[in-house]
Amino acid sequence: MTSRLVALCFDANDPLRLARFWADALHWEIDDEPPDEIGLLPTDDTRFRIEFQAVPEHKAGKNRIHLDLTSTSIDDQKETVERLVELGARHIDIGQGPDDDHVVLADPEGRIVRLNRGALDLATGAVDDGTGAMWVLDVARGLKAHHFKPRRSIRFIFFMGEEQGMVGSYAYVNRAERNGTLGKIKYMVNTDMSVNPTGYNLWSGDPDMRFFDALAGTVRTYYPSFVTGASIGNPNGSQSSDSQPFIERGIPIAYPTPTWAEDMLRCVHADCDTMKWVTREDLRRSAGMGAMLVAALADSDRITIKIASHEALRVVGDRDELTQVFQNLIHNAIKYGREGSEVRVRFGRTPAPSRVGTNTQGVFADNMQRTLPNGWTFGLGNEDYFAPDGHNYEGEGIPPTIPTPVFTPDELAQHKDTALDTALDTAGNTPW
Repeated sequence: MTSRLVALCFDANDPLRLARFWADALHWEIDDEPPDEIGLLPTDDTRFRIEFQAVPEHKAGKNRIHLDLTSTSIDDQKETVERLVELGARHIDIGQGPDDDHVVLADPEGRIVRLNRGALDLATGAVDDGTGAMWVLDVARGLKAHHFKPRRSIRFIFFMGEEQGMVGSYAYVNRAERNGTLGKIKYMVNTDMSVNPTGYNLWSGDPDMRFFDALAGTVRTYYPSFVTGASIGNPNGSQSSDSQPFIERGIPIAYPTPTWAEDMLRCVHADCDTMKWVTREDLRRSAGMGAMLVAALADSDRITIKIASHEALRVVGDRDELTQVFQNLIHNAIKYGREGSEVRVRFGRTPAPSRVGTNTQGVFADNMQRTLPNGWTFGLGNEDYFAPDGHNYEGEGIPPTIPTPVFTPDELAQHKDTALDTALDTAGNTPW
């Protein structure tokens, strides 16, 4: 016979008072029982009740057990804390930090209550891309506070849909192309995850290094951590960020090179991307360095702005069908393509390409890390990607058009490569 939990019992000096407190906290109902033993009945799918039994002894020492409550959002957490404090709870310090995403209270008789931020708020996105958003806001505020009036116009823009294929930034650039204003965009400053930068990374176009080296020297006098100065990225390369549409049109990009904590990248697109990775001083430095960059670009009479002379690389296809999976393939193709070449990626084209071999690895989703109480860690897929027919190939991989063995023990022993031979036969022995 299997045992099951039917009740969780607590000692209480005033059972009725505690029962009323916890009934309000949990939205449960108080059972009609004798005053020396009050029970709470769940109104949700919880399968046990809570009971408070009258005892004369007052609480002494640390609780052996405490209850964790979950809210549905940051606002819900705040409202719940305020309500519980009104009912008799109080804030206590058990060593939690100011950036922790839970609040610790004590109930009217001193038992610990920890109120967690709910699972419906999967992540605050503090670094990706809260830092970039604050960068834009604080630079705009700073320049306005100093009554800065530049020679060139500055637009402070928040693009939406970056993870879905840079939807907002492509829409912005495409509209500028249609209405003939694309040529007025002389520089794009990308602030994606750009916290506490150590330098400026310059992409696309033909950057005026004398200008940027002089600017870096000035920045370093105010911010000694700005140690790398200005550097040139791949001028014809790509970024998996909202600067990509501008790069494709040959518009110069300045990207403040960020400084991240050692383990932060494991939290990108996961619920551990919280403010524990960011300090107020980080944000202040970022805004200061950003304001100096933007002000210099908008007001200097020395900078020579050059749009890329080669034909901008373009990706041809239905952008609504692009997902992060295909973006990586596209960006690598652009990165390693020769200058002046045109990279074309088509979806559902006729005739369709033939895939030879075995299933692909089936690894599409970002990895969300988790740590168990015993210290073991594991990862979970953090997104679902579906084919047009609704099928999810995560784990199983995309099947080949022509299945063949690939590097099996028998093939290796016989010095055979059936997959390559089949591919050559299918292609008509056309050289690569």
